[in-house]
Amino acid sequence: MTTPPTRSVVVLGTSLAGLAAAYELARLGYTIAILDDRGGPTDLLSQPPNQPTYILSCYQETLALLQSLDAGTGNAPQDTELPLLFRRSDGQIASYRSSRLPGPVHWLWGLARFTGLSRADRWRLLSYLEQLWEEAVALPSDLGQRVADEWLISAGQSREARETIWAPLALWLTGNRLTDVSAAVYVEILSKAFLTRQPFTGVTQLSGNSPEGGITDGRLYDRFTTPLTRSLIAMGADIWSFGESHQLQFEGQRVAGIRFPNGRLHQAEWYIAALPHHELLALLPERLLTRYAYFSQMNNLMGLPGLTVQFTCQWAAQAPRLILLPERSFHQLSLTPFGPVFVNVRLSTMSNPIVEAMSEADIREIAQTELGMVLPELPADSIRSVDIIREEHASLSLQPGTAMLRPIQRSPIHNLLVAGAWTDTGWPANVESAVVSAKRCVEIIAGQSP
Repeated sequence: MTTPPTRSVVVLGTSLAGLAAAYELARLGYTIAILDDRGGPTDLLSQPPNQPTYILSCYQETLALLQSLDAGTGNAPQDTELPLLFRRSDGQIASYRSSRLPGPVHWLWGLARFTGLSRADRWRLLSYLEQLWEEAVALPSDLGQRVADEWLISAGQSREARETIWAPLALWLTGNRLTDVSAAVYVEILSKAFLTRQPFTGVTQLSGNSPEGGITDGRLYDRFTTPLTRSLIAMGADIWSFGESHQLQFEGQRVAGIRFPNGRLHQAEWYIAALPHHELLALLPERLLTRYAYFSQMNNLMGLPGLTVQFTCQWAAQAPRLILLPERSFHQLSLTPFGPVFVNVRLSTMSNPIVEAMSEADIREIAQTELGMVLPELPADSIRSVDIIREEHASLSLQPGTAMLRPIQRSPIHNLLVAGAWTDTGWPANVESAVVSAKRCVEIIAGQSP
């Protein structure tokens, strides 16, 4: 085997994690080759590419990446900070936005004023958090084996609170239902999003530049994939098409190269597999799948389907909105203006077999009914088109026990790293998870030789 060039990296896949890792490594002077398997994001579970992208203040790595990309373009879109809105069971809209007070006071004050929860639920939750803060009680040691709904019951939250606030929040933050998601995962993301010293002031909806003016969807492709790809090309990265006829070649505990259909073997010092877990497993020889639990346990990871109904409406002068809905047919409504007189309104649901099994005509009917309930001010004749978008792997199942299945970035193969929102990052499979996974791969490569 010939010696691969030093400081060279091959990235398999054009997911956000793969492109972000390639971008940071190229900035450090590494020679980058990217094998593009489908020409778009492939691993960003619970953030389908057709959806607008929402960023929380706790997504520090994502914000740093955006700042770097926007500085490179010199034409950063004006992102929009939105309050987090909840539709209560009585039809009223409750807004959560904490204050800018110092320390933990900001979330205590924000929670005390939050009318989405009844006074009794707020009091019980504040009392529970105060006892945790004073170490009078401790979080249950078996949170990883329990679902979040059970933990909330033990914290004194009523059925009304769980259905109207905690369930839609679980679906929005994790892509999982409250009755399915691990309590440990839910507690962790709630703590990062709301209970840190940095105030939660709202949700930032990423925007794009519109030639007609106004706000456009800041989708993953527009705000991440396109600028990352352009920057990589400008830094000299090679981007090649990658298909089933390409093969990973192994020699002992290392990747020896990638065999192209014409017989050429491309070699590098490092390889980053930035693919969904099921696509990665298809590239590996059987001996690795049976020998290493690291790979074989990925078979037990489960993707969850999602469905979005998008209404394009002629409705002028509307502000963007994000409303989390009680757990019925849909759990989220987002509204994004584009151009001067049009808006996109999306109703989304995750892992909802009842809705997914319906005919398209029935889905449109229940979506339009829900739309009329949540936005009664929308003119009935304003709808210009209705589209149904299905995502086979819209989210990653985070049921109890899943944390043990998510792999770390360093694989048993010495020069093969794994990147993706679905890997072990301490986050649900979201935007921040993808960027954190990429950063860890960069740190491994930049910090040592294979």
